[in-house]
Amino acid sequence: MGAGWGGCRVAQVRYDPRSAASSGLPQDALEAMIGVAPGPVADRRGLLAGPRESVTTMPGSETMQRAIDLDVDTDQLATVVAGALPVLDPRQRRAGMAVHRLLSAGVAATPEAVASLAGMSITEAGDVMAGLPTAVRRGTAVAGFLGLQEGPAAHRLRFAGAECGAWCAWDTLFVPELVGRFARAESRCPVTGVEIVVEVDPRTGVVSADPHDTLLTFLAQPRPYAGEIVDQFCRWMHFVGGPAAADRWAATAERPDVIVLTLSAGVEIGRLTNRMVLGLQD
Repeated sequence: MGAGWGGCRVAQVRYDPRSAASSGLPQDALEAMIGVAPGPVADRRGLLAGPRESVTTMPGSETMQRAIDLDVDTDQLATVVAGALPVLDPRQRRAGMAVHRLLSAGVAATPEAVASLAGMSITEAGDVMAGLPTAVRRGTAVAGFLGLQEGPAAHRLRFAGAECGAWCAWDTLFVPELVGRFARAESRCPVTGVEIVVEVDPRTGVVSADPHDTLLTFLAQPRPYAGEIVDQFCRWMHFVGGPAAADRWAATAERPDVIVLTLSAGVEIGRLTNRMVLGLQD
């Protein structure tokens, strides 16, 4: 079983050494992606250099205080979001988890590598990958899937020894649990342009944020997935550098169903959505 959130575990995937040689990655690299558990904090300091501030979940302005103090039901929000995302069958879930792990290692997911991680034949992996919704394809490989992509993006995730892009700020809060790896998320506030850094532990969630009062904009009533997810959903999800910036962004948002959440609420919605969409197991 792979590392998950607290007492939760990622569904087990089998490693097939017979297809490792043609996966495009060294065998030890493939093995390391299965059930990767975060090391001690001391082991992560090289990756997470910089200020380490505690997370503050209380906004400062009265307007944003009222917005965040609304009765936010994370279970309900997660159900709404999961219902708007594409439905994955069991084989797509297995392949999708493998794709996420490969992308988090900074490489596109080939059928050979997915076969090794998901316990499939290369032919089966290729067939399943060809039907993955939201996938960004590069030939037979997948270079992006359900929030994560190989290569740079406006929102970035740094893992030990690897970097990848995320489609929105919220993705950076739930992907670390999916891949079982400690991550440093980097983005910029769309209002002030200030750099935002959030550190996420796959088991416990956000452990630090800079600025310390960083908040998350969130689309509360997304339309059902219709073949395009970035413009339809992801473009509304940002880290904002504090209550004043959140006030300004929310005031100019084009949709009334854009809300502002604390980072901890964003993590919890992601944790629940991981289980509903990708079948992450407790």
